[in-house]
This record gives sequence, C-alpha cells and structure tokens, in this order.
Amino acid sequence: MSAPCDRIMPVMKMMSPLRAVILLPATLLLSEGQQVPAGNATTDNTGTYECMNPMFRSYWFTGATDMDQLSSKPAIQIDLVRCKMWNRKESCCNSQMEIPQQDAFEAHRQVLDGKVSQLRSYLEALTQLRSTEAYKVSDKKEQAIFDRALDTFKPALDLADSCIRRLMAFVAGMICFSCQPKWSYYVWRSGIGEVQAVNVDRESCFYVDETCGAFGRAVEFLYMQVMESQLAKKPKEPLPDFSMLANREEMCSWLRTVQAMKPVLSPVQHSAPELYGARLLTAEHAPSPTTLTTTYELPQSVISATALPTTIPPPQAPPGASFPALALNPTADGLRSGFHFDFDQGDPVLE
Repeated sequence: MSAPCDRIMPVMKMMSPLRAVILLPATLLLSEGQQVPAGNATTDNTGTYECMNPMFRSYWFTGATDMDQLSSKPAIQIDLVRCKMWNRKESCCNSQMEIPQQDAFEAHRQVLDGKVSQLRSYLEALTQLRSTEAYKVSDKKEQAIFDRALDTFKPALDLADSCIRRLMAFVAGMICFSCQPKWSYYVWRSGIGEVQAVNVDRESCFYVDETCGAFGRAVEFLYMQVMESQLAKKPKEPLPDFSMLANREEMCSWLRTVQAMKPVLSPVQHSAPELYGARLLTAEHAPSPTTLTTTYELPQSVISATALPTTIPPPQAPPGASFPALALNPTADGLRSGFHFDFDQGDPVLE
C-alpha cells in the first residue's frame, strides 16, 4: 500500500537537491535543461561523447570493422606504443589507432623538413648565382650586400634541426590528445560545440621557444638581408614563412590557435602547406597553385563509412559554449610518448 502524500512531502522537503536527483534513476543530468537516459552514459554500447573530440572527427568510432578508429568509449589499454603514457589508464586510444597516429606524425615531420629544405634550396641557388656573370659585373657594394645575405643562411640552418625536434614533441602531444576522454576540459568550444582553440600550458611555449625562438629570429634576419640585395632576390624558389617563430608571444599564439588545431595534418601532393606557408620575395615570382595550396583529404575508408548510416549513433557533448578548466602540456606528453625524435642528449622531459 502506498503511503499518503501528506506523509511523503515532509520527508522530501528535508532532502537536499542532490538527494532529490539521486531519486531519479531513469535519468542522468548532464547540464541545465538537458537529460539523457542514464544507460547511454555507462551501460550500453552506443558510445559516449568522451571519445568524440571534434578535433579528431575523421577517426570517430562508426562501428565499421575495416578501418582504424578511436574507441567508442574510454577503456583501459596495456599495449599502446605511440601514446604509451596512456597505458593502464582509461583512454579513447587503442592499438589500431597507432597507424594513423604515426602517419599524422610523419606528415608533420615532412612538412617541417620540407620548409627547411626550401631554405637549403635557396642557399644553393644563391651559391650558384655567386659564380655567374651577373654577380661578377655587379659593383662592389652590391656584391658585399649579396655576400652578407648569403652568410646569414648557415647560422639559421644550424638551429633548424633542434627547433624541429621541439616542434615535433608538441605535435606528438597533440596527436596523443586524441586519447584524452576529458578533452572538453582543455578547449574553448563554440555554441555549436566546435573546438575553437586549445588551452596550451605556457611551459610548452617556453620549451619550444628555447630553440625555435633563436631559429625564428635567425630566419627573420636572413629575410631582411636577402631583401636588401637585388641579386639575392633573383632566385625563383620561395622562402618558407617562419614569421610565427619571430617572438615568444606570436609563437605561443600560433601554437595554441594553429598548430594545436591541426593534429592530424595530412598534406596531399603539395610541398608548402598553409600550416607553415611560404613567402615570395617579388611579385614577378608568383607561386603556381601547387606551390602554396594544401589539400586535406580523408581516407577513402572514412568517406565510405560516413556516407552510410553508422551502427553506432554519434553522441554529442553537452551543447553550448564552454571554456577550459585545465591547461594541456603537449610537449610534456610528447616527450613521454613512444614517438621517435632523435633528441639531443640533455633535452629535459617536462613534468
């Protein structure tokens, strides 16, 4: 027999709001004004939004069995090699995802190596120009300006490899951010839930700046010297744009809003992606479309899988804009990962 209402109400009035919510087992409160069945979050097989980071949308779990994907919900792994710091912790990564993670790492490395190769190619062009008749017939002042520009390349190139290693530590950490089930705590999201920026810890900025700051300034000085020489501007090769490394403030802004936002970069057939850019010294040396254009293509398996109804309906994070509560340290995560950098001895592992 049910108790009379007048005997239940006094008991309810003494309960805290939290206790009142607990008395509702059919629902789980996610945010103000939104409720979903409690089973969706913990007990069924539809997955959870913890593994639906918008930054890795092309690797969301779809239920397909013929493609590498993130897990449908956080789970403990023990055999991760690339993002090995997530072993024995609940994460969205799995051993199948390590192939696209390594591919993403190599894609970033190829882009950076390609930019440095552009510097070397320009240096080679200047070295050849020095032995031409155009140089020999130039006046002494122009020859001196040209020689000074030529001499700026070696100091910059000597710093390049160390900077690339630091940037690749950052890249590795951002790739492993795909494992993080609490990703929403580290990002700014728009009103429709898209990630707008990542809250990168300043320690990562300082770590990258230790070597990339000097490299960026050396490259900026190189540009200035080249621009002063009419002869040095003759090569048709573009110079890579490393202006985002010119000072710490610009570098940190670039790391947070550009570099961090493209962790799974996949350049296709082009040598100068938008992520790093290139600069031409004169208007007459305008780039061809294939010089500066970058295409980001999804694997055909992803296109095919997402073109059909998925067996796993994609749950979404709670709606509305959100702000980060935590700071991400990608370089610390990258240095703990299993990606290979060939770091200099003595490079510190950030804690």
